[in-house]
Amino acid sequence: YEHWIDAIKLAKDCGVFGICIKTDLQGPMEDVDKLLHLPVDIVAVHLNADTAETYAKLCTPVSDEYNFKHVTDNLQWMINERNRRWQLPDATTQAGVPWIVPHLIKTAENLKDMETFFDRWMHYTHQAVILPAQSGCGLMPELSPVRMAPPTRIACRQLSRRITIHSDGKVAQCDQD
Repeated sequence: YEHWIDAIKLAKDCGVFGICIKTDLQGPMEDVDKLLHLPVDIVAVHLNADTAETYAKLCTPVSDEYNFKHVTDNLQWMINERNRRWQLPDATTQAGVPWIVPHLIKTAENLKDMETFFDRWMHYTHQAVILPAQSGCGLMPELSPVRMAPPTRIACRQLSRRITIHSDGKVAQCDQD
């Protein structure tokens, strides 16, 4: 979106308490630098991989130059630059802001990357998020390696046949209560 910087500034001017930007950091370094100059509290970076091979399978780069190495270089630069700015004598930024939070959406394709992804980013950023894959209520393909939705409950057939009365005289809705 060409007016993304204006949208962030407008949100802050309107009193939005916390601003989180979700990005894949596939853009040029200049955009990453601009992001650090904005009133942003959290930068959620959707990597979805911990290796170049997995990234190539799961992510569609804008162009060939925006590959896994480019994205992780942007991420590392952002972490280092944020930390450098805290330590300046005239620093106006608060330490640890913006939070930089790498994200991985758990799929069958990146299951082997999950542990190293979490360990790496917990070490470097003290934050890492692993999210379940979503199907958009069936509009997108199911990518989850295992079914993550809780089972659908139905009413017990015994409700109309049994009654359970506790020793204090209260009636339970189910004999399993």
